Amino acid sequence: FVDVDFKPGDDDVIEALEHLTLVPSASGFTFSQSVSFDITDQDLAGAYIILSASPASVAEGGSTVITATLNGGVTAVNNLTVTLSKNGSSTAGDSEHDALGTITINAGATTGTFTLTTNSDQLLEASETVVIDGINAQGITVTGTTVTITDATGTSANKTITLTPATATVAEGGVVKIKAILPTGITSTQDITVTLTKAAGSTATLDAADVMFPATVTILAGANEIEFDVTANTDNLIEISELLKLASSATVFGYTSTNEADITITDATDKTITVTGPATIAEGGTGTYRFSLPVGVTSVSPITVTLTRDGSSTAALADLQSLPTVMIAAGDNFVDVDFKPGDDDVIEALEHLTLVPS
Repeated sequence: FVDVDFKPGDDDVIEALEHLTLVPSASGFTFSQSVSFDITDQDLAGAYIILSASPASVAEGGSTVITATLNGGVTAVNNLTVTLSKNGSSTAGDSEHDALGTITINAGATTGTFTLTTNSDQLLEASETVVIDGINAQGITVTGTTVTITDATGTSANKTITLTPATATVAEGGVVKIKAILPTGITSTQDITVTLTKAAGSTATLDAADVMFPATVTILAGANEIEFDVTANTDNLIEISELLKLASSATVFGYTSTNEADITITDATDKTITVTGPATIAEGGTGTYRFSLPVGVTSVSPITVTLTRDGSSTAALADLQSLPTVMIAAGDNFVDVDFKPGDDDVIEALEHLTLVPS
């Protein structure tokens, strides 16, 4: 007898089970059977597929190409299909990109591709990831890849918060509403804390007793703005209008947004001056008149009062020793002023003098 070895060649081609039948023949001889055996494919075991993305990082609205590469030095006689799926560790939502599909590696080839398109939005957000897995029906191991989607909305302009007062002026005792606003249509996936302070350029005398506003306000995730109150307090102080320069500062996904709004606070303090004194003063005598501001009210500056003789008077200004100066000093509530008619040594009827203050 003789033993004969049959050795199928290694063709580096992934293929189905093959069968070979060899019919023996020799003159004058008969054979019990043909030589018949199956040839099993050994190339599948060493094959593996790697997914890759180019580019690996893409801005919202852009696309990336996912490539499936067959490794192991082999090809296939039939098309290989890789079904793509999103791993649960992905941070990007399904609305951030189009649906994943399949990649076909054609027979005889080693690569196939799929284009993944990402979607744009008006959300300020951190970069997100799509972790892509793959499955092959023939059981070839597939190693996944990760695509990073960067925020295309997050320009400096879209991260800028603007302070917008309902009115530019508010009287003492009043309230003005102010909004801290992102650009139109822009929202954030995270809360944004806005810090509020009195900025340089505000009136020097303006302090916490004069105006109240929150130290911080928060634009909530999904919102475009936040409204808050600035309250001007009454102070029983006669003064000029004061300027509040309200400054805002917020860190919006790494960008520092600053802004200012000007609010003029007008004085609402009662400026009525009450004048009291005697109805009759004798020549050579003294009559004291008091010029009084309302109870508790003072002024930051002196108040000078001008006295003008009314035309209905029968007495002349010359009938006074002198026309006194009337001035309520800064910080005072009243002033007492003496009026002294002169002694003219003339017998005469009762005279009347009316001095109109202004």
